[in-house]
Amino acid sequence: MTAELKSLSASLTAPKLPDNLFTVTDIDAELSKVRDDESDFIAADFSRLICAETDFSAICFRNCLFHGCRFTACNFTGCTFIDCVFKGCDISNSDFSESYFKACSFISCKAVGTAFKYSFYKNVSFDGGSFELSDFQRSKLQSVAVTDTDFSSALFSSCEIKQTELKNVTLARSVFFGTKLAGLDFTSCNIEGLTVSDTGAELKGAKVDVWQAAMFAKLLGLIIE
Repeated sequence: MTAELKSLSASLTAPKLPDNLFTVTDIDAELSKVRDDESDFIAADFSRLICAETDFSAICFRNCLFHGCRFTACNFTGCTFIDCVFKGCDISNSDFSESYFKACSFISCKAVGTAFKYSFYKNVSFDGGSFELSDFQRSKLQSVAVTDTDFSSALFSSCEIKQTELKNVTLARSVFFGTKLAGLDFTSCNIEGLTVSDTGAELKGAKVDVWQAAMFAKLLGLIIE
């Protein structure tokens, strides 16, 4: 692993949040206002907000804090998130497809069954939490750091992954079909049951330990003596 990737998590730019944030209490009223004015949510504090099946599609969020929120089956398709923090949130079964994330962080969040497909991530960190059964198909990840996070049975098919660092990540039964894994270091991760194509071409250039290598060898039909 290169020195650049070793220091990636430390070198990522932290989301920029102003000292004074506007506290959102009536989300329906504020959302209606943003849509009517064709404006963005800027420097907003959405702490402890609870929403179910709310339509946030195509909204831009800048310098916003989501702390202890619960978004159940909400629609965030086509949204833009720049300098945003998600901390201790439950966004399970919501839809973030075709969204854009830049300089954002997800801290101890729950995103079980959440859709992130066709999305773009740059300078984004995932620290703790569960993203089981999440769907990142055909997404682009660039300068992303993932630490102590559960991505069991997640879908990463046909993704483009660059300058990404994985530390103690659970990727058991996750799917990377059609995704080049060159440059990724899986040695600290649980990749039991990870799925790639029959040829294993996706694994070229990935770093694994001896036990993980043996697992993939069996997957590819090799005999180790």
